[in-house]
Amino acid sequence: MENKKEKKAKDDKERAHSNGLWCIDYTMHYDTVSPLRVIDDHSRFIVEFNLMKTSNVKDTLAAY
Repeated sequence: MENKKEKKAKDDKERAHSNGLWCIDYTMHYDTVSPLRVIDDHSRFIVEFNLMKTSNVKDTLAAY
């Protein structure tokens, strides 16, 4: 049986291993650029960072 601390640690991470899921997220939007972060869901490391001219789907998909 797991203790509360172990259960909480598992609940904090969506994936059991690194590179199991990457999350793409635009953060603060500025007038001329939109920062785009790609984050590993398990480790929460930023694996990619781009400054995009726009934050639309077409340009995001074209970047990757």
